[in-house]
Amino acid sequence: QNHTIESIMNYERLNPYAYVFKSKSMIDFETVKPRVLAYLDYANTQHQTSLEKDGGRSSVHLSVTDPPHAWDEFTPFREKMFEVCDEVWKEWKLQPCIKQVKGSWINEHPQGAWTDSHHHHGCHLVVSWYMKQPKDSGRLMIQNPLTPYKMSEPTDVLYDAMGMDWIPIDTEEGDFLVFPGWLKHKTEVNNSSEMRYIMSVNISAYRFYGENEMPFQHNRVT
Repeated sequence: QNHTIESIMNYERLNPYAYVFKSKSMIDFETVKPRVLAYLDYANTQHQTSLEKDGGRSSVHLSVTDPPHAWDEFTPFREKMFEVCDEVWKEWKLQPCIKQVKGSWINEHPQGAWTDSHHHHGCHLVVSWYMKQPKDSGRLMIQNPLTPYKMSEPTDVLYDAMGMDWIPIDTEEGDFLVFPGWLKHKTEVNNSSEMRYIMSVNISAYRFYGENEMPFQHNRVT
């Protein structure tokens, strides 16, 4: 009983088939804030999304017609994002292909707001960039992809009630995460008095090519 947890943990956690990857691209958010706010103001005169809860706003319905990842202000992020996604694609042993951005959008969360659980249907790679993340503004939560199989296991009596199938991913301002579109996810509630801003980007295979065929270009369509 006097042993610490560290003293009895004689094993190491290994994740050889990683689902989630993290990198970083910093910006001075104040320099882009006026455009972001104007963009969200316009977006929310057109449509209200059901995934943003308790005061959250999103431009998801403009993700194809006016994708913010293509803005000049975000060029450094865009270049870093493509490099990382190329590496993740190889890490997952996916077939070589030309990849295309299918859309991007920005979510805004004031205090108390959050994004409900969902996945990105038909999307191969999701990028979630924490452009502005104040302290205590919440993390990304991913659901155990083996959740259906847990139904045949003797799980804790509070497994469902306490949401034990949801795992937090620690992030800080400037971090962006890359994960598969089928992975169900949501955000924690923003407990900060400041706004949280997250950009999401969907990337999918556009054209596959064989090992002996060179792609005519690396398609980074915006």
